[in-house]
Amino acid sequence: MGGVCLWKPHIHDALIAEAIVSTQAIRFAQEMGFRFVEIEGDSSLVIKKLEEICIDRSVISNIICGVKMN
Repeated sequence: MGGVCLWKPHIHDALIAEAIVSTQAIRFAQEMGFRFVEIEGDSSLVIKKLEEICIDRSVISNIICGVKMN
């Protein structure tokens, strides 16, 4: 379907990198018109935050919030 390789020089945490990758995968699926997507990742925290409705004060909440609004 597609692939991407990005260089993000200001990422200092694996959790933030996982959140960015997950949100980019969701945006890609939306652009391709997929209605159902299964996301696999190493970080259970990122998956939990994607599933939650409420917004918290975690480091990745601002990254994930952008995907939830769409």
